[in-house]
Amino acid sequence: MLFVGGGERVVRCEVCGKETETRTVADTLVGEAPPPSTRTVRQPPPSSLAMSARPPSTVTTPQTRRAIWALTIIPLLLAGVGGTITYCGKRATSSRNAKPRIAGQLRWSDAHEAPMTASIDDDEVEDVLGFVTVDQRDYLAAFSGEKLQELWRAGPFPLPDQARVAVVGDVVVLVDEKGVAHLLGRADGKETTTVGLPHGARWLCVPNDTQAFIELTSGVGMTLDVKSAKARPGQRPATCPAAVCNVDHPTHAACTEQGGRPWIKGFNADRGYSDAKIGVAVGTRPGPPTIPTLVGYEATSLTVSWESSLADEGVVAIAGKYGDFVAGRFVTTYAASGGKNETVLRVSSTTGTTGKRQWDVPIGRATPNAPQALTVTSARVYIVNEGLMQVLDAKTGEIVGAVGSP
Repeated sequence: MLFVGGGERVVRCEVCGKETETRTVADTLVGEAPPPSTRTVRQPPPSSLAMSARPPSTVTTPQTRRAIWALTIIPLLLAGVGGTITYCGKRATSSRNAKPRIAGQLRWSDAHEAPMTASIDDDEVEDVLGFVTVDQRDYLAAFSGEKLQELWRAGPFPLPDQARVAVVGDVVVLVDEKGVAHLLGRADGKETTTVGLPHGARWLCVPNDTQAFIELTSGVGMTLDVKSAKARPGQRPATCPAAVCNVDHPTHAACTEQGGRPWIKGFNADRGYSDAKIGVAVGTRPGPPTIPTLVGYEATSLTVSWESSLADEGVVAIAGKYGDFVAGRFVTTYAASGGKNETVLRVSSTTGTTGKRQWDVPIGRATPNAPQALTVTSARVYIVNEGLMQVLDAKTGEIVGAVGSP
């Protein structure tokens, strides 16, 4: 290893006051210093860039200029790239606390639509697929439901928020932002063909095992036949939901953001979810503090059946932006104040007919944008938050596992 500079120096730490003998910065960076020479010279007063109250140093004459250069210039270079090195009788550490990204580290993407479920490996446990990011590249990946192990990964694709995915029989349809529909094998993720569309897709719906209905960003509807790999203009099938609150997060229940919800004095409704018989509205009661509240109602007459607060009385909380009404239970998220000035992200399940709370569990730290996605099925709940997708049992709220890294 190349050696530059040398000698030892007594340094007083300006933070703890401890004096210690240490190598010069140059020695620390590039190699081991040779033993100090017995010949010494008295150094001039230290410059304003050096530490204050520094005692005289013992160095060899040929190395003096290089050592002073290293002590003054190298810290400036390090500071220029954002690193500050401190030494106080301990190992030098960076002043940055940011967690470094590990090469090859898989994170669940929060820039695309919510996770979706399908039968990939043909066992009895539902599998999950969605967008993941590895080394700043976006892929579509499938994971087994039993062990949450990766089954396949397709891509990378240039996938901004406009990318849409649906599973049609044995084919996975991925429409990218350029309006190209990629047809992938459901079992292996291998691309079989592509179909060009006039525009990108706003959202996709699957009315049967051979077709996908695609609403383009232009508002035009098209029907894609995965057997013939041909697309033609078409109307929205009756089996596709007419009301969608968020195209990135399709729901089983019809979701409305304006109108169609019960009016209760003092209740500010935000959105409603309903099937043919039952509906659940999400909103707040005025505070302080404001109280996230659920209201159950009859879907046709809008007659109120029950009312339930999401958070306990006195707890500062904010209702989540996602939810779904599946298999008689309404699942949603909310952020609530916790200990040590922390805000906790929680998930709750409520019986749609009675408003009885089935379970309510914390799943991590809440951020202003948390969670990034929520998918609910009759068997499981999938939540994406800061690069991690957590999987919960829909009946008990127990965490089954997770995919990705925060």
